[in-house]
Amino acid sequence: MSELQRLVDVRADGDSWIGAASGPAGKRAFGGQFAAQALAAAWRTVDADRLPTNMQLQYLRGGDAGEETTYTVTPMFDGRTASARRVDAHHGSRLLNTSTVSFALPMRGPEHGRRDPGAQDPEALPQTGPRDRRRRCRSRNSTSASSTRGPVSGSCGTCGGGPVCRCPTIRCCTR
Repeated sequence: MSELQRLVDVRADGDSWIGAASGPAGKRAFGGQFAAQALAAAWRTVDADRLPTNMQLQYLRGGDAGEETTYTVTPMFDGRTASARRVDAHHGSRLLNTSTVSFALPMRGPEHGRRDPGAQDPEALPQTGPRDRRRRCRSRNSTSASSTRGPVSGSCGTCGGGPVCRCPTIRCCTR
C-alpha cells in the first residue's frame, strides 16, 4: 500500500472509523486529508454499487497532524437508487469538521454538449428569439415600414459591394 493510500484510508473501530495521522504532533493537519478520509468512511457504509455524487464539508476547527481522527458516520437516507451520509470528524471530544455525502447508482441521465458535426450557416438556422415586428428591408432601394433609415450610399465593409442598409432589423448588407 502506498503512503497516499495509507493516509486516506480508514479502518473500522466498532461504529466509527479511524483515519491515520499525517505528520508530527503539534502541526496542523491537512484539510484535504480530512475530506478524503470522510469520503472513505461514508463510502464504506453504502452498497458497493453506489458512487459518490456530492460532498459538502464544513471545517469547524483545525486538527493535529500527529493525532488519529475518528469519523462517525450517520445514515441520513437509503433509497432504491440513492443514499446519503453525515460524517463527523473528531479528535477526542473536539468536533473538527462535518460533512454530508450523497451516493447514487450509476444511471443514464441528460447528455450535454453534444453537437451535430455538420456545420451549418448560422443565417440558415431558424430564428428562436423574439420576433421583430418591423418588416425587413428586402431591396436596396426600399425602406423598412417602421424605420426611417433606408439604404445609404457607400460600400459594405463585409462583402465589399452594394449599398449599405442602415435598417436596424437586418445585417449590414442587403446583397
